[in-house]
Parts: sequence; structure tokens; C-alpha cells
Amino acid sequence: MIDFLNACYTNCGVLQGSVLGPLLFLIYANDIAESIESSVSLFADNAALLFSSRCPLHLHQVLTRDLHALSNWSKLWNVNFNPTKTKVLIISKPHISHPFHTFSNIDLSETDSYKYLGLIVHRTLSRHHHILSIKQKTTLRLNRIKQLSHLVPRKVLNTLYVSCVLPILDYGNVIFANCSTSDRSLLENIHTKAAKIILRCFRTSRNAAVLSDLNLIPLSNRRELHMLFFFYKIKTALNSPVLHSFLPLT
Repeated sequence: MIDFLNACYTNCGVLQGSVLGPLLFLIYANDIAESIESSVSLFADNAALLFSSRCPLHLHQVLTRDLHALSNWSKLWNVNFNPTKTKVLIISKPHISHPFHTFSNIDLSETDSYKYLGLIVHRTLSRHHHILSIKQKTTLRLNRIKQLSHLVPRKVLNTLYVSCVLPILDYGNVIFANCSTSDRSLLENIHTKAAKIILRCFRTSRNAAVLSDLNLIPLSNRRELHMLFFFYKIKTALNSPVLHSFLPLT
């Protein structure tokens, strides 16, 4: 029930938790990229500036202007950014020295990796750091499932794995599909370990047989299927038109 007698009015921003809140926020912040030279990636209330240059000085100049423009935009529309949570990530295999960046008169700290939308991006674009975070997160959940393995039926254990652990292994897998052989083996070991916990079998049991008993396929096959589906969406322009524009004309 809406209490119109005690209704309040706001001059800026959107109400949190409302159905139209996300749409209204996107409309409210839609002009944030108008005075930005860098590419701007926006998702909900997360923003990332992306710019490429072989010259560290040019990179610093562009980002300095963009950060200043963002600061002015925030003051104009009463939107507060949090400079303490803002990080600088230089993607380059050799470490490049560059001047410090400031945002709202606060020096920004540089980091070697950053978690953005659930994926850890390393300055060398190595997938290993993200794979290790997957291992850490799934190990905690598998330990909980193992504690229940002698208390609940196999069907319940399988449901817990498919709903609580497997999505972590699948999330963003089209991005880290070409990870190293050792990282792929690490992921497969997590997958087969879970299957053996569910079936309460020995660690020496054949991996293929264990997965087959649960109607599961190897993670490598799941990644291939997800990549094919992702490419189909790019080819048919079901997702971002930007990705579709990279396809050859033939």
C-alpha cells in the first residue's frame, strides 16, 4: 500500500527498490558519456573508463580530462562517486610507469588486478587469477555439500551442486575458455571432485564414468557449447551490435 499522505519528493536520483528504479537511473545517467573521450562501460551504478594508447603521457592526459569531466558531471547532477573504490588498471605485460591519476582531488591507487562484474581482470590479461578465485569460492561450497553427503539423498546433493556450484564454474566461461592447460585441469578437477562427493565413491574412480552416472558432461564441452551459442548471438545480432560489427562481411 502506498502512503500518499506521507509522500516525499526528490529533486535528484531515483527511489531505491522500486520497479522502475533501474530504468529511471539509466535515463538519469544516460548523458554521462557525452563529454568523455574514453570508451565508457556502464552497468547499473558501475562505470569503467577504457582507453588504449602506446604513449603513457597521452593515456594520462586523456584519462585526467575524463576524470575531471566525470567530477563536473557528478556535481551538476548530485551524483556522488567514491574515489576510494576507484582503481587504475594498466593492461600491459611490461610494467609501464606513468603519472598518478586523481579523481575529485584524491589520488587513485593502481592495482594489478580488478574484479569487474564478477570477473577478475589482470594487467597481463592472464586468466589464472580468476581461475584461482573460482577454485576458492567453489571449494567452500563443496565442503558444505560434503558435510551433507551422508545426511541427504544423492538427488538433493546433485541439485545443490547444479544450482550453487556449477553456475560459478560456468559464469563468464566464454572469456576464459582459452586459459592454460593447467587452469583447465584445475577446473575439471573441481567438477569431477563434486561428482565423486555426490556419488560417495572413491577418489580413484574413473572421471568419465562418474560424470556419466550423473548425466554431466566435462566442463570443456560445456564451454564449447556456450561459445557456440555466444557466437550465434553475435552472428544474429541478438546481443551487442558492437560485437556484431567486428564480424567479417563475407
